[in-house]
Amino acid sequence: MKKSLILLFFISCSVGLFAQKSGHEIRIKVNGIKDSACYLAGYYGKKQYYKDTAQFDSKGLCIFKGADTLPGGIYSIILPGNTYFEFLINEQHFSLETDTVNLVQNMKIKGSLENQLFYDHFHLVASLQKEAEKHKKSLKRLREKDDQDSLKIVRRQLRAVNKQVEDYKLNIMKEYPKTLLAKIFKSMKDPEIPAPPKDENGKIIDSLFQYKYLKSHFWDNIDFTDDNILRTPIYHGRLMRYIQKMTAQIPDSINASADVLLEKAKANRQIFKYTLSKIIYMYETSKIMGMDAVFVHLAEKYYMTNQAFWIDSVQLFKISDRVRSIKPTLIGSPAPPIYYMKDRKGMQIPLYSIDAEFTILVFWDPDCGHCKKEMPKIDEVYQKYKTRSLKVYAVCTEVEQEKWIKYLDSHPYGWINVADFELHSPFRDLYDISSTPKIFLLDKDKKIVAKKIAHEALDEILGRKFRQIDRQKDK
Repeated sequence: MKKSLILLFFISCSVGLFAQKSGHEIRIKVNGIKDSACYLAGYYGKKQYYKDTAQFDSKGLCIFKGADTLPGGIYSIILPGNTYFEFLINEQHFSLETDTVNLVQNMKIKGSLENQLFYDHFHLVASLQKEAEKHKKSLKRLREKDDQDSLKIVRRQLRAVNKQVEDYKLNIMKEYPKTLLAKIFKSMKDPEIPAPPKDENGKIIDSLFQYKYLKSHFWDNIDFTDDNILRTPIYHGRLMRYIQKMTAQIPDSINASADVLLEKAKANRQIFKYTLSKIIYMYETSKIMGMDAVFVHLAEKYYMTNQAFWIDSVQLFKISDRVRSIKPTLIGSPAPPIYYMKDRKGMQIPLYSIDAEFTILVFWDPDCGHCKKEMPKIDEVYQKYKTRSLKVYAVCTEVEQEKWIKYLDSHPYGWINVADFELHSPFRDLYDISSTPKIFLLDKDKKIVAKKIAHEALDEILGRKFRQIDRQKDK
């Protein structure tokens, strides 16, 4: 009998374990809506994507249900008329009820501590908003009167209002540290920045101390092991701020910041994927001259070393081929030598034989409409600075010599005009010539100063460079 009771106990325990809820079931009731479509949308980075569709019944109830577990994050219910409300998914079985009068203020939650805390926060903010607005109006009025004593009082009152919201967040982080909401609040928070160190006379030793501290500790509050952060807009926003706002927009600085962040992101494959994909796309498609150096760095360090696990061999080949195409002409690199180029008399004139403070290297085609518009403008720049040791090395990409000669006869610019009608020179590959005109500015050592620029930028850059030279001479 005792054995039977023990056996029965274990059987009942097993049944209880297997009876636990699996999958997901989210019940949404919106009073005031019936017989309409209801959409579940979720964040990936800063954008929202539809995840599922359901239908409101005649009582305003719709149910999202499935055998799978939904990944954690901030989600939205999209209602007719493109109105929506947000909520958290971490628990998988709960219900939300509200009405069309006020979706947020009238929200009722069952079965989800996370969402109860989430909406308690919304309600707190809403209750304090009127008070904050009153203080802001007072500040505006007191500034006009220049009433400094009253301004101090109102500013203190406004800080007290804001502190209530911050205290709520801090309490959530302390009391419910494992919740998604706590991680969201924490990830939004910048690190506390200490006062800069001072010498014995009270003078600040390093004026950039606080900036450096913030940048070096910027990611302290992000849990890189948890990819739920990707399904909120927070990580994307901090990524953009770190790379675009807190980092000098020069390739070496961007590369250094990206490497620091990517090393942290390796703690989670999905966060690493998102981070690398976003940064490399940002600079691969950048219109700012020289940012292709960031693309080359990231591609060589991460993609071409097989760390980008999400791409296939075809994609990898395309990326590697693109690197090989643009790497020879990165800003600051020596211009690839050009040989086998002959002038109209048949004399070979290599690029590196040109002795000039600056050389405009232009690839052009006599049949190119854009070239016909740009070439006279380039000559205007040349005429403006030619007495300052500026030369133009113009490479014709056309293979028909007659067209080249005809154009030169009608446009006697006084440039060094060369071509390779015997097709010995690999200049098209070396300079990634897929369209014309393509303009490079080289310094006296033939290092690339600028590239893919129009005549306006060429004029501006040359003017700035020659002014720098003049200032050096005056010293």
